[in-house]
Amino acid sequence: MRNKILCVSTCMLFLQLRLCNFCIKYVESFKYLGHIILCNRKDNGDIQREVRNLFMRTNMLVRRFINCSHIVKIILFRSYCVCLYDSCLWSNYTDGCLSKLKLCYHKCIKMFFLVLGEVTDSVTQILLQLGLPSFNTLIHNSRIIFLRTWTNCPNMLVSHFSARFMFLMYSFLAFYVYCLCVLCVCFMGLVPESNK
Repeated sequence: MRNKILCVSTCMLFLQLRLCNFCIKYVESFKYLGHIILCNRKDNGDIQREVRNLFMRTNMLVRRFINCSHIVKIILFRSYCVCLYDSCLWSNYTDGCLSKLKLCYHKCIKMFFLVLGEVTDSVTQILLQLGLPSFNTLIHNSRIIFLRTWTNCPNMLVSHFSARFMFLMYSFLAFYVYCLCVLCVCFMGLVPESNK
């Protein structure tokens, strides 16, 4: 049986819960639909899962398709390694954890497309030559596609929440742009002097 409770508080550890004569186990992390949920509500565990998966997929590609043509390698890498599963849901993580995933992405590109030991160019130049998106572009595009899918959902409940979310997001964006304009005007000294 897979009866588990995610422990979010230390006071929960003292409760002994039973369901149909099965004791329910307390856990610090839980995998639900491929997404790792931690008790501290951070996404670091899921990002580390994606780092492991990216290395695993790249190693598999290197073993099987190292002698393929350049065009075939690009298609394979786009198919297997560019899709970061549920990265659009990451919102609470440490910068170090995300930078490890970024370094993993860059290392996998170098590992699959370049022979180790050769003098390598900068990552930006490699990405431009291969026509692959940068890591920041991957994360940005996955969030935009998720928001577009979410707002266009025909489900009434989902569309209600997405409309409220988009309203809050646009109102925050409008406030941010207003504050930025005010700061620019004040910084440049364009504030009109008061009549004395």
